Amino acid sequence: MLKEVTLSLEEDVYNAMAMLAQGKLNEYISSLVSSQPSRNALEEDYKAMAADTEREQEAQEWCNASRV
Repeated sequence: MLKEVTLSLEEDVYNAMAMLAQGKLNEYISSLVSSQPSRNALEEDYKAMAADTEREQEAQEWCNASRV
């Protein structure tokens, strides 16, 4: 089902998108949005990373080392 949406963009952003879309702005925007991971997928990925204790330890060491 198609839904109509009105967007307000700065002219330079619109021009850049129109150039990249090569006249198919609707398809271009749809492909950008549909290629983004879902919120659930991101949450699952973050949970998996947090469960990796070795990676978390390395990340914590890196964070502590970067503090001055």
